[in-house]
Amino acid sequence: MPPINVDTGAGHSVVSPEMAKECNVRIIRDSISVSGLKIGYGQLAIADTLVLVK
Repeated sequence: MPPINVDTGAGHSVVSPEMAKECNVRIIRDSISVSGLKIGYGQLAIADTLVLVK
């Protein structure tokens, strides 16, 4: 897995579907509306564990 940055103070983080699959996150809600520069749809998932390596 490539190194990634995680903003631990953020309420949510965004990763690609490929990264989510590689990290084994659990999808808890499908097809939610997301907005930023554009409006689109995504999935809401949760990581049951997070391992930080220095």
